[in-house]
Amino acid sequence: MRISSFWLPAAILLIFQPFLISAQSTQPTNGVLDERSGLHAFTNATITVSPGVVVEGGTLLIRDGKVEAAGKNVSIPTGTVVHDASGEYIYAAFVDPFSSYGVPTRSRRERESDYEQLDSELKGPWGWNEALVPEFHAATNFVADDSKASSLRKAGFGAVMTHRRDGIARGTGAVVMLHDEGMENNSVVVDEAASVFSFRKGNSPQPYPSSLMGAIALLRQSEYDARWYETQDREYNITLEAWNRNGQLPRFFEVGDVLDLIRAQKIAEEFGLEYTYVTAGDDYQRLDAVKATGSSLII
Repeated sequence: MRISSFWLPAAILLIFQPFLISAQSTQPTNGVLDERSGLHAFTNATITVSPGVVVEGGTLLIRDGKVEAAGKNVSIPTGTVVHDASGEYIYAAFVDPFSSYGVPTRSRRERESDYEQLDSELKGPWGWNEALVPEFHAATNFVADDSKASSLRKAGFGAVMTHRRDGIARGTGAVVMLHDEGMENNSVVVDEAASVFSFRKGNSPQPYPSSLMGAIALLRQSEYDARWYETQDREYNITLEAWNRNGQLPRFFEVGDVLDLIRAQKIAEEFGLEYTYVTAGDDYQRLDAVKATGSSLII
């Protein structure tokens, strides 16, 4: 069992964030274009390179928004903009691995009548249940929010893995930076970082599934359907196409409690899957069972 509440990539910094976004861009510039290389050196700083590794009086070298070197004896190329960071502390930023920052919520569609909606009412070759939206792509729906990004930066975060927190199969999440440039093009670091699941149907207007048992049944049946779909050439289904396309991504599963974690793990074992569980923090109640999964946890 590997437990993590955040990731610490060495290339993401908070203190000197205004200097990081200076690389080539495909977006037009309204005004004079700054074509400098974006090469900056922060000298004489106390740098926490990784947990337990601290460099006193070190130098951090950044080229085009990425950390190129960090240490005591870093060679500074000609033309570098040098910043004296005496008395300053430089840390890698936190990454929130489970967020919904910048991704719009799915509004609940108003029902036009009181009849029981058995099938999806979406027009087109979709799957039959609207609680399954594996085709949703967070990166193409992402809108930067300067105010929320600022709050997260103040809390020590430099990036998040964001997704739409709605449905049983929620689609793909994206890793995005929390810089203050306000440009989505420069924010997305990984457009498809994970495929996300839960036992909650979310804002689907269909009554099914209305219970945990139904959610489990729908998730299992969908795994069987996706495997069958790959073997046939008679039917086109947007939902199952996306389900199989996402199959190579890491799978995150948000659970309501430790018992849900154990239930989800049974599905994982049935289909030979591996989930990273986003837990409710009560995992200690069934610690032996949780450890036996060998899974990573986001607590």
